[in-house]
Amino acid sequence: MNIHPDYFKGFYEADVIEDWPHRSELPWLDNEENEPETDLQAEWQDDGLVILPEFMPDVFIEEYKEAWLKDNQNRPRGWPFDVPYMYIPALGDMLAYKPLTDIMTDLIGEPLGVHLNLTGWVSTQRNWHQDGYLNPDTNRDFYMAIWIALEDIHPDSGPFQFVRGSHKFPVITNEKILAALGNNAIADPKWPVRSEEILTPLFEQLIEDADLETEEFIAKKR
Repeated sequence: MNIHPDYFKGFYEADVIEDWPHRSELPWLDNEENEPETDLQAEWQDDGLVILPEFMPDVFIEEYKEAWLKDNQNRPRGWPFDVPYMYIPALGDMLAYKPLTDIMTDLIGEPLGVHLNLTGWVSTQRNWHQDGYLNPDTNRDFYMAIWIALEDIHPDSGPFQFVRGSHKFPVITNEKILAALGNNAIADPKWPVRSEEILTPLFEQLIEDADLETEEFIAKKR
């Protein structure tokens, strides 16, 4: 995806976006001089996502659902902390599924560890955003988000929306978005949501001006 830099004028004026100065520091497929070796790698390089239908074995999903219901029947947003994989064996087993970790390594170029889990069974109601700026800028996008559908997702549940190829946009950095949010923004646990007050109008304008296609992913179980 090649978009004329003028379309990002609002982002630059808000001082939230930049180009990575050293492309060699990024994951190998983020450098388009590197040729993908598999179809999945080509999808990841071109689109910024891959979809793996009927991938996760039912046994992992059912054991996880049982563990979730045991602890969270009256807590629809799931475990109230970020690292339940460290304490819930069924979740750790699912995330350690070797075919999944092998694909992650193939796409990023090195083994990855688990960072956090969002375990709610209700929509996050997040608006347009990028995950990269939620991490320290030293991560250089050595990161991926994994969504595992425990059941078929109904469109009314709030489907995942994305713009294919948007990972190639100039980068919204953690440092810049925190600066735009004002002094000591990092101390506010709600700063990622607050960031959308700045970014969502910019993304909406970009989508309209550049005539970008937004897609909905209605996930099926597994």
